[in-house]
This record gives sequence, C-alpha cells and structure tokens, in this order.
Amino acid sequence: GQALHRRGFRQGVLEGGAPLKETLASAMLSLADWDPRQPLYDPFCGSGTILLEAVMQAHKIAPGLRRGFAAEDWAGIVTPAEWRKAREEADALVLKPGSVELSIFGSDIDPRAVEMTFQHLVAAGMAGCVQLSVADIHDVVQRPPPGDYG
Repeated sequence: GQALHRRGFRQGVLEGGAPLKETLASAMLSLADWDPRQPLYDPFCGSGTILLEAVMQAHKIAPGLRRGFAAEDWAGIVTPAEWRKAREEADALVLKPGSVELSIFGSDIDPRAVEMTFQHLVAAGMAGCVQLSVADIHDVVQRPPPGDYG
C-alpha cells in the first residue's frame, strides 16, 4: 500500500521540489505548540504541506481518514466492520470547513507553488481556510534599521 505518511490530498510537487512529508509537517506544528486560535504564517509554502496539516488539525481531521490502508485487506487481523466503525468515529469528530475561525496564511515567491498549494487545499475541501499570496520573503519581513542592538 501507500506509505503511511501520505494523507491523500497532495497530488504533486514542483519539478525539482523537496516537499516535507506530512508527518514531519504535523510534528513541526506539534513541536511549535501551535494552537488553531493562533495565527500561522508559512512564508515558503511550497506545496502547502504545513498549511494543509494545520487546517486538518484545526478541523480535527484524523491523518489518513480520507484514504485507504493496505492493512484493511489483511484477513483475520481487523474486520471490515471494525475499520468502518473506526472511520465513523473519526469522521464524527471532524468540524465542518469554515466552522473554525482561523488566521492561516501562506506565501511563496513562485506563483506555481502558490497555485499548487491552492489546488491541494481544494482537494481537501479547505480552500477557504487559508489566505495565499505570491510574495518574496524580503518584501514580507523587514530588516531592522542599522544600529546598536547590544
């Protein structure tokens, strides 16, 4: 089956890109102690992995909820009814898109990356949850004026 880190929404990456694995993006959000009530900005959004993981966490979408697993075909381990029950329980926790007030922003210098991020959010049904823009980090973050900072 597919690798377990795959969530099923990200359909591609830019040629020559080096996307984050979904599990790494999720771990980064956890290590940052990010809370959906806090703003989040990814200035190098690439294919949108961090943004998508944040939106999924905010809406309580379990990893892998929208995909299948090879283990579902293993006879005698977990019955189809048990898989179905687990999915139903996880699905019952999901919050509807737009029901959570979010301040999530993403940008990238490459307009193709921003478009790809948007398409991945569309595939997840979460396009309206993130504000995207094409931007150079140098235009977003200003350096402080020269001076003594000691």
